[in-house]
Amino acid sequence: MMIWENFILYGPYLISAIVVLFTYYFLKNRGLPPGPFRWPFIAAISNDKKLMIFLRNLERKYGSIFRFRLGTQHVTVVGGLENIKQVLEEESLQPYREWSTFITPIQPSQGGSLLGNAELWRTLEKLTEETVDNFLKEGSSLETTILEEFRFLHSELSAEKCRQISMLNMIREAVYNIVSAITIGERLEFDRPSCRRFKECLQEISKSGNFGIPESGLSLLQHLSSTKSSKFRDSVKYIQEFLGPRLTNHKTSLIKKELLDFVDVCLKYSATERKVVNDEDILLGVINLFICGCEPTVSLMAWTFLMLIRYPELQKKCRHVIKLQIKDDGCVSWGDRQKLPLILATIQEAQRFSNPVPYGYPYKVSSELEVGDYRVPSGDLLLLNVQSCHMDYTYWKRPSEFRPENFMDSDGKLIRHEAFLPYGLGRRTSNFNSFTDQILFLLMTNIINKFDLRAPEDNPNPSLTAEDSLIRYPKPFHVVPYPTKEGE
Repeated sequence: MMIWENFILYGPYLISAIVVLFTYYFLKNRGLPPGPFRWPFIAAISNDKKLMIFLRNLERKYGSIFRFRLGTQHVTVVGGLENIKQVLEEESLQPYREWSTFITPIQPSQGGSLLGNAELWRTLEKLTEETVDNFLKEGSSLETTILEEFRFLHSELSAEKCRQISMLNMIREAVYNIVSAITIGERLEFDRPSCRRFKECLQEISKSGNFGIPESGLSLLQHLSSTKSSKFRDSVKYIQEFLGPRLTNHKTSLIKKELLDFVDVCLKYSATERKVVNDEDILLGVINLFICGCEPTVSLMAWTFLMLIRYPELQKKCRHVIKLQIKDDGCVSWGDRQKLPLILATIQEAQRFSNPVPYGYPYKVSSELEVGDYRVPSGDLLLLNVQSCHMDYTYWKRPSEFRPENFMDSDGKLIRHEAFLPYGLGRRTSNFNSFTDQILFLLMTNIINKFDLRAPEDNPNPSLTAEDSLIRYPKPFHVVPYPTKEGE
């Protein structure tokens, strides 16, 4: 009886409050992309694999544009060529730099830095571009560095000729060495435990950072995965210990260098400008360069070599055109690329088919924008479903098949494709596109020029199924290198 009386007394207020809340919720969410409801303090996505499955399911249910909550963070996913082109023209779309707070507990603005967080990242981006541009200049040392790394690969492949080897491990070490030369000015000797540990720690950070999407989505819940957080902190600590002596050496040898690596460029900037870039700031820049420069390139190279193994006639044809154009027994150079359209078409088709980074790099929406029939609120994290462009039947003939002819005309010349967006578009094109292209072209052409890469007899058709992750890798596979014969 008492309950009924209380309901009569307070019920109208409760009902009114519920109506007001639902009305507010409806008005607030009007015009937003569709998506599932999720309580803000529950983080149900614990790893990349689950996230990728989750994203695919949402795309099937809601279409090319949808929105969901990851902890307290709203995430909008945009797919389809026209939608992506529209979004990339927006001024309010900014690179998502806050991922650094999930990569290291070090606050970049402390310890002597006079730069605020936003200015710091603009400065680090500028210094990264300067470093990469220096190495990319015609006749500069990037090509020399890559070809030097090829010679190491040639020695390893020759030593293992006619025996099974893991191509992914060999590729990863080569790419890390090239990026290391640009970043800290030295080749990593992976026979040394300290260098192996350094590489493993960077891989751990790459996985934990999720390219901008925090594992829990909510800092208050991060302590729940204490084991992983502890492993993550240990990785960051080791990287600091590994880089510490190298930073010290850079400070004493800066004036003696002609070509400056990233650390040199940072130190020079700090010395010549009144704004300080301290050691912790440089650490963030180094990690960023390794993450952006290494793992996507490793993934793409692994897919390219896998395709050449799965399609031996294509590999043979590529080798034939290389030998026709490169008359002497020297190395293929970056300047030879215009004479090898089949090679470039094969690389681009491998990018399209494999989609190494299917959702690209995340952006932050600084002010509300519109895309399609929807609005994307300020503060949302934005992912661009580049894979939707690369697998669209509107633009590609049989997109689920590997077809290098997608990028060649009837005369065998290389063509550009509007739906091919491996590095973004326009002013939002990745700074690492030329860097990645040069590494892949030089290593691929020189390796298959000297070796016939075959699948082992016990696995003649390696799987083309990707391992689910925000960076897609092929499942581990082995190759058997056979030295090529003269005239082959």
